[in-house]
Amino acid sequence: MKLEGSLDTFPLRELIDMVMFSSVTGVLNIYGSGRAGQLFFRDGTLYHAERGPACGMDALAELLAIDGALFSFVTDATSEAESLWGAPHYYLQSAERAAARWRQIRAYVPDLERVPRLLVTPAWIERHVNPAHHPLLAAVDERATLRDIAARLGWAGIDVAEMAAQLSLDGVIELVAAPAEPPAPAPPDRKPGLFDRLLASSSSAQASPQADPPPPDPEKRPYRSAEDSILQILRGSG
Repeated sequence: MKLEGSLDTFPLRELIDMVMFSSVTGVLNIYGSGRAGQLFFRDGTLYHAERGPACGMDALAELLAIDGALFSFVTDATSEAESLWGAPHYYLQSAERAAARWRQIRAYVPDLERVPRLLVTPAWIERHVNPAHHPLLAAVDERATLRDIAARLGWAGIDVAEMAAQLSLDGVIELVAAPAEPPAPAPPDRKPGLFDRLLASSSSAQASPQADPPPPDPEKRPYRSAEDSILQILRGSG
């Protein structure tokens, strides 16, 4: 069974409560701006949340902060991962508080995939920046994303995002989009070996010197090709 709708009609927290009350197993898919997310339930218990590279509490908070998204619930879908434990009311309340904080800084930190870059010197940081922010700034290398820094420091994603928003407003850092990963290099050309040369020689010897016969008339074919069969199926389903 699949249920679809909009979070404008059914807020995500209400959907979660409905699934828990129904004691069903399945996945609640959330489609909004940016990355999609999934919430997995087992007999009504929410045991795993993911959104791109985020999982657990970070993913749940990010999804609860999304507005104007679409959702679909698919029964019996499961995940081998498990990232949420303990009493549901505890992690849901914690995630809702984090989601409220996300809404306040979203304009400055759209997501944790941003890369911070220093705009000031280390000496200036020592004199003017709150020492509580120094661990984050020490992790800035113009390659690590905010999510990488949060994992390196063992901090919650929302804590890093709030600190980055304040540092950005103070002109200490700028947040840029992470560079796209370069395409994987093409495999090197393989030189033909002895077997390849023997096979090519055998094929040439067996080839007929006569010209290839003309293709059969499509109107007189005694059978239907695979392409024709696929087209017939597609037309029939349209």
